Amino acid sequence: MSIEYYPLSFGLIIGFVNWNFHKYKPLIGVSLSVLASYISFSIAYFSLGIFGYTRDMILANTDYAISDDLIGTLAFIISTSVIAPLLVFYLYRFIFTIQKTTFSKVIILISIVLLGLIQYGASVFYETFNSYLLWQVIMALAIQLLINQKINKKVL
Repeated sequence: MSIEYYPLSFGLIIGFVNWNFHKYKPLIGVSLSVLASYISFSIAYFSLGIFGYTRDMILANTDYAISDDLIGTLAFIISTSVIAPLLVFYLYRFIFTIQKTTFSKVIILISIVLLGLIQYGASVFYETFNSYLLWQVIMALAIQLLINQKINKKVL
């Protein structure tokens, strides 16, 4: 699957699975879910360019010798493991009722750490597995846990 379709599939899955949990009418909620997914994907994707520009500025103004591979890996990890998830969590607060609790902060932190480790592993092992699919699974699980906090507390 091409990379442009990952936000579409993610937004549709989250939107349809949580059909009854939207703040708005269900069809509008699904549309907003897809829109939020594309917005977070686009901002994270274009943040790679910002990291490249920042790297060039640092290297031009200092005598530090930093490997291009290291900077590229760090930029990719930060973009896909920190910026994109934080944007997804932030934008989905407008679509679903997500409570700000200690539990939600822990879920967000765990998902960011897991995504960082997976992206680092993908960069070290040269993409022998599709890290984007794992990204979708981890983020979908985290969003489900955040949306269904009340149900989770009743079960526990």
